[in-house]
Amino acid sequence: MRYPPIALIVLLFALCPKTATSAVVMSASTESANYVVREPVKVRVQIANETPDTIRLFPINELGNHMRHMFFEIARPSGAIEWRKFLAVFYLEVPGSGPPGEPLPPGGRIDLSLYPYMTYWIGPPKAAAQSKAPRFTFDEPGKYRVRVAYCVEPTRRYLWNPESGVLFSNSFELHLRLPSADERAILDAVWSGDRFLMSCGDAASHLKGDEEKLRAAIEQYGTSPLIRYARFALGRTLAYSSDQSIARQGIALLEEVSREFPAFRQEEIQLHRANALDLIGDTRQALQVYEEALDQFPELIDNYNFMTRKLWAETHKSDVYKLYLSERALGRRIRSANEESRE
Repeated sequence: MRYPPIALIVLLFALCPKTATSAVVMSASTESANYVVREPVKVRVQIANETPDTIRLFPINELGNHMRHMFFEIARPSGAIEWRKFLAVFYLEVPGSGPPGEPLPPGGRIDLSLYPYMTYWIGPPKAAAQSKAPRFTFDEPGKYRVRVAYCVEPTRRYLWNPESGVLFSNSFELHLRLPSADERAILDAVWSGDRFLMSCGDAASHLKGDEEKLRAAIEQYGTSPLIRYARFALGRTLAYSSDQSIARQGIALLEEVSREFPAFRQEEIQLHRANALDLIGDTRQALQVYEEALDQFPELIDNYNFMTRKLWAETHKSDVYKLYLSERALGRRIRSANEESRE
């Protein structure tokens, strides 16, 4: 019998114990423990190989924010446990037929960023079934305990497999409160545009925010700490305009946000700056931004969106992503499409 991907995950957990012990360690953290309901929460994840052997994990394009092989275990304020998965899963594959993954040597690590803004319920298997309609992941005030899970179906024998088919991260705590009237208005503006693209994460390009509502919120509530989200969303929206003068306004706004909020979404801001510059034909400056971002944030070499756009800017070849993936499959994390610049 063939099962769809989510059914395979649920079946796997129904048959296996809930925890796995391994010298492969996954850690997860957030920028803060305190958030407002509907505030975008970014989760940093690192998978580290502390074994003496090279292991093979899913390719980097099958990890990350679409979370095909990852999900969140969330203890809600009520104490109820939910497994929640991200909205967009882009890769379809018969289990066992996929690529052999990519090697992670002893002492190696992979860095990921997840944006669990809106998710849907997938389990646990013994829990009463819930609606699978997407909703905000952290949608009510109170305390949440969260773990990230990396799961491997038993049929994928070519990949490293945790003892029970799942590797859990450490548990971290989030405290959510209700927004004030001003904060609610800002978040309404942030979420008033293309909600699906917003939910794809802060590295997703070509965001179509509601420009009028974003500008109104920025003008009226400009001193609120949450206004950084509105300015970031407006910058992304304008930067991908087909009108070059408007696109440059968006790029300039992203630069302003970067300067004024140095601890906020710097990797994502530089990605959008560089990508937008390349799209309007300023490829030389785009490549400079990409290189500076990689120097500042070396973990971006594991960011599929960032690296494939950087390689595209270097070559403008539609299949250049294949080079990135094939090199990683050989254990080489290339920084550039240029042979002499590869690591």
